[in-house]
Amino acid sequence: MKKCARRLTLICILLLSMVFSSMSVLSFDDSEHDKYLEQVLFGSDTFKKTKSEKIKKTIQALEYASYIAIDQYNASGHPNDKEKIQFLKSRGISNVPSIDDIDFGSNSRHRDYTHRGWDFEYPDDKAKWKVRKELLINTVNKELNIEHTGFLWFKKYDPKGESFAALIYYVHVLGDYIAGEWKGNDPYSKMIHLADKHDTDYSLIEELKKHLKGVFKDQLSSNVYKGLDKEIDKINDLAWDAYSTEGGLKTEDEFAAYHQCAVDLMQVLTDRIPLLLKKESFFANVFYKD
Repeated sequence: MKKCARRLTLICILLLSMVFSSMSVLSFDDSEHDKYLEQVLFGSDTFKKTKSEKIKKTIQALEYASYIAIDQYNASGHPNDKEKIQFLKSRGISNVPSIDDIDFGSNSRHRDYTHRGWDFEYPDDKAKWKVRKELLINTVNKELNIEHTGFLWFKKYDPKGESFAALIYYVHVLGDYIAGEWKGNDPYSKMIHLADKHDTDYSLIEELKKHLKGVFKDQLSSNVYKGLDKEIDKINDLAWDAYSTEGGLKTEDEFAAYHQCAVDLMQVLTDRIPLLLKKESFFANVFYKD
């Protein structure tokens, strides 16, 4: 009887270790995601070290909103989540939800709704993702002083705000692609495809390109933007070749090629986007007038 109990305990331990292992290979903690975001926005993850408290708090708000929108789950196990929500409220962000209203409860469950694409249509529980998206958009609009367009009841925020929020979103998801490891099967099954030329609405790269046009709509003819677009297209072709060989990632070699595309894409964004953002008044007026 004791042997059976010990054996059952060992099996449970092994199963739990497998679960936690599979969770860890496809996600970074907050600090790693923050580093990637700062590198893409500013070209360096040390940018804020020499900046004023005002700028540091603005960056903090964007990073907290990104975390809450994309990665928050199991509030009871992450007590700091409520502190992040309170910080955003203190910044005057509109319609900040309570954690209880948006909590999915488990890591796997939140990924079903938050990692499948900015505009993905979910079959159920859409309300929580909609509220999370709005939190990130509202934070961007408030912290970067995105202005309304139109008049009276036709007023709405400049769509640059949502496209910038989507950029933050895709930098985060791209970070999770980089965190992925080969364990004998596709580790990205619950995420939007990195590339998909059959369904461009379910392609991270195609969606990213669409929102980059929204953010940099006044710089589309610049050499920096054209270079960025060209490099992204090259990576898109390579990623699609790796993914579509046998209808998905079936081998470690295909995974390695696909994974390298994610690494290369992050580097391209880091090299080019800070140069473009410095020429965007909504961004430069906040971060480069200090």
